[in-house]
Amino acid sequence: VLTILTVGLLIILGIVAVSTDLAVCYRILNAAPFHEHPQQSTVALDTNTLVRIYFFIGMLVLTFILQLYFLITIYNCRQYFVERRQYMKYCMTYSKPMETLNSAR
Repeated sequence: VLTILTVGLLIILGIVAVSTDLAVCYRILNAAPFHEHPQQSTVALDTNTLVRIYFFIGMLVLTFILQLYFLITIYNCRQYFVERRQYMKYCMTYSKPMETLNSAR
């Protein structure tokens, strides 16, 4: 769950970085090399670097979606396991296999 929150925050930070061109956001993402002065608040990136940033954000979105998918799948499998275990306990409680075998004689 912590990973999902972290990736979600990175996606939000990436969207803020692309929309505002803030150098701080790009430095936190650490996805693009740029040689601007550290005191300059905005940065102008070339096309290759922007494509790299878009690809990086796209991969973060894909990772986020896959993590949610796997989390939902694991939750559903656990729910199935719990229901199946309860059903098996019910079957074992109310079935009487030895009495059934003895009454057939």
